[in-house]
Amino acid sequence: MKDPRLWTVVLAVTWFLLGLGVGHLAYRDRGGGDHDSARAQYGAELCRVFDLDSLRRSALYDLLEQRDIQREAVRRRHEARTRALMEPALREIDESVERTIRDTILPPAKRVEFDRLTAPLVMDPLDAERTATGNH
Repeated sequence: MKDPRLWTVVLAVTWFLLGLGVGHLAYRDRGGGDHDSARAQYGAELCRVFDLDSLRRSALYDLLEQRDIQREAVRRRHEARTRALMEPALREIDESVERTIRDTILPPAKRVEFDRLTAPLVMDPLDAERTATGNH
């Protein structure tokens, strides 16, 4: 084992496996453990049925974890599109609630202040033009 290339490969594999372990722990610590029990049960069953050695077991669990990460990314993209589609309906609900608060819950003397606080921010058209052209 005097060949430095062999030591380089051994060290690279060791660091890779260490990185996988640390990544797995970090994933669990940041709340990714929701699927851990299902993944662990599935992985344990595969390991038992196919009598996987420790290296194959580790690779299996890493693969299952990557699958969960990819599935979560797809789920997040879908939720972002869904939120964008829901935005008009949510805005309508919010406006209805604000109208009810203003017209029913608040005493009449407080409605002007409520209107002022909930009014949309409007930029001065000249300020908007200066900002767009870069002339301040």
